[in-house]
Amino acid sequence: MSKKRWIILSAGLLIIGCTVFGTYSLLKDYEPTEVTKNVSGQVDSNEKKQPNIPDTEKNSDDEMTYNKALAYINEAQTKALIGDIHKYLNSLAGWGGAESFSLMNIDNKERWTKLKEDISWLSKDGFAESLALTDMENANALLSVAQSQEDSMALRYLHRIFHDYDAEINDQQVDKIWGVTHAFGNKNNQKEVHKFLEGLGNRE
Repeated sequence: MSKKRWIILSAGLLIIGCTVFGTYSLLKDYEPTEVTKNVSGQVDSNEKKQPNIPDTEKNSDDEMTYNKALAYINEAQTKALIGDIHKYLNSLAGWGGAESFSLMNIDNKERWTKLKEDISWLSKDGFAESLALTDMENANALLSVAQSQEDSMALRYLHRIFHDYDAEINDQQVDKIWGVTHAFGNKNNQKEVHKFLEGLGNRE
């Protein structure tokens, strides 16, 4: 083979080698644009994720609100207890009884003490995450005021909460719906309870 042909052949092999090496380098650094999952199973950051919708959210006042009006943990027991509480509060606040409310005049003090336990049970084991929990918080606050200050209005509002619940969930026949609950009421009547509880701080 002549020296000239050897030079041409060597140059050709060099060009082919450079081309192969360059192609390999490009393929090596190539990343697909399609969204995939990595080995650990985590979704790549450029994949659109579906938002998780919680059962609760915070309003502008940073208070927890619920997306459901009513939800149960123990439905049958909760309904029975609501009816029992309403009946008991009727004996204390119904038919003008709230006007003469006094802890000294309560005949069955054990039943009054149990009322706080009943409301606590409804909050923890009776109702699931729903507006009912907000109503039970209000009921507990009203009970505390009624007990510590023997406040007749606190007793009235407490009675109205369970009055409306008994009518709504137990189909109890009543003459009037007070509308003070968050689960079944309206905003104007709900505000009455909030204003009452907020106003207590101004008494001190």
